[in-house]
This record gives sequence, structure tokens and C-alpha cells, in this order.
Amino acid sequence: MAEKALGGAFRQIITRAVVASGSHRYLQTHVINPVKRPTSILGARVVNHDYRARPGGSEVEIAGNYAAEVWYSHSGGTQTELAKEKLGFRENLAVTSVPGRVGSNETVEITAAREPGVWDARITSGGQIELVVETAYAAEVLGPARLWVRAYPEEVVARKLKGNGTGRDDELSDDEWEDLLDEEEGAPEEEDL
Repeated sequence: MAEKALGGAFRQIITRAVVASGSHRYLQTHVINPVKRPTSILGARVVNHDYRARPGGSEVEIAGNYAAEVWYSHSGGTQTELAKEKLGFRENLAVTSVPGRVGSNETVEITAAREPGVWDARITSGGQIELVVETAYAAEVLGPARLWVRAYPEEVVARKLKGNGTGRDDELSDDEWEDLLDEEEGAPEEEDL
């Protein structure tokens, strides 16, 4: 197919778009020091999840916290206690960049693809509770992007739409637009080599 010489028929639009994205699952291990030496763990959960993120080159830095609540027995299993502790975390999420990423004035939209949940809880030999929390995040980095669009002279488009009779430009096929440009600009065709 022959290409048209469109001298100046393309325009550049600068906008904000997704310039990088990524997702990852994490297992974070925390150590809780209960008041009494635990005999067994009866239940554990994570609540009040709060997090934020910021771009960092080829990674997104995620930081936040949640509260752990562990119900355990002590004194030979005759009594129970609830241990509560606020736990912090920091992770780096690798993102894949779109070609042409500038890397300036970027922001991050992050979502907890999986809210934190207790994956495992066990008692260590030192009488502490080791809590493994599972979570997953998905991130999109938004930044400046350049788009190139084909531009047509206003009078050409107005005349063609008026002649079409419907006033709708979505009814023009690609061939009709090519004919329109040939007709108005007299653009010579260049033969493919």
C-alpha cells in the first residue's frame, strides 16, 4: 500500500497516562512479644490496614501498617489472652515501564489486590509469636505521555461532513479519509520500495 506524504498532518498531544505497572504477592513475617508465654495459638487476624506508595524508578515503594490480634492460651492451656500489636511494613514492587517513559512528575495509584490475612502463626522456642501475613498489591504509575494523532484541516472536515448529510464523522471509513486528504491537499503518493 502506498503511503501518503502528509506534511504537518500529525499533531502531538501531551497528557497523563499509565507509564508503568506491576503487581506482586508478599509474605511478611512479624514477631509479637506476648505478655504471657503462649502454650498454643487459638486464632489470629489482621485489621486496620493502611498503606501508601510512591514511585521510585523501576519500582514502587509501598509502606504501611496494620494491627495484629492473636488469641493464645497460656499457663498450660488453662487461660487465654489476646495480644494486640501495630505492625509496620515496607516493600518494593517492581514495575514494567512503557517505552518512552520520561520519569518526571509521576504519581502512583495502588490497590491491595489481596487484603492482608494471616498465612501462618507459630510459637518460637523463645516464647514469641511469629506471624506470617500474606498480601498482594497492584500498582499503576501515572506520568506525562505523548500521543501523536492525525489532524485534518477544519474546513475539509466540515465540507465532507456537510456533504455526507448526517453530520457524523464516525461513518467515514479509512478509505474515505484517505480520499479526503488526497482531494484537499493533493498529496502525492509515494511508491513502496
